[in-house]
This record gives sequence, C-alpha cells and structure tokens, in this order.
Amino acid sequence: MEHRVSHADVPEGTQLIPMRHGVATQLFARGLREPVSLTHLKGLWWVAHVDAAHKHSDIEFGGAYCTVVASTMDLIHQYSSGYVEVTQGPFDTAEEAQAAMPSW
Repeated sequence: MEHRVSHADVPEGTQLIPMRHGVATQLFARGLREPVSLTHLKGLWWVAHVDAAHKHSDIEFGGAYCTVVASTMDLIHQYSSGYVEVTQGPFDTAEEAQAAMPSW
C-alpha cells in the first residue's frame, strides 16, 4: 500500500509540494523517505510545473501552468504561493535540468 503524506505528518505551516513518482524514486535512491524537507536539498535543481502567473503578469493564479527549471530555493521562495509540482530531478546543475526539459 502506497503511503501518502498528509498535513498531519508534517509541522504546522508546512507547504507540501507534489513530486512525480520518478522524482520520489530518485530521492529514495539517495536514502531519503517522504516527507522530504527541501531545506535539506539546497543546491539542487528541478524541472517543475508552476503557476504561469509567476512568469506572466497578465495571467491569473490558477489559470495555467508553465514548465520551468528551478533551484530548490526557487521552489521554496519564488513558486510556493501558487501551483507547483516537481516533475523531474533532482539535478546537480541547472544545465542538467535544462537538458531534461521537454521540447515541445
């Protein structure tokens, strides 16, 4: 049975950021189990879907998302006020994350 982290599993005020199965597998390979605090993963890079309002001022929050390369600190501070889902990572460099970005 798969364990799903709920707000009851973490300290009050914690923001939960969904991560795709492949990301969770990569973190598991590094010896980490959920819930994983991003504050312990500084210096890493991710591919994430984030609320497009962060990038486009003419879009309302909740209206659309875009795919970005983001550092751990970006996820915590820049993108935490809207939709965010980590789709790939972790990567050691921004260039590695950029290379993993989907090319539509």
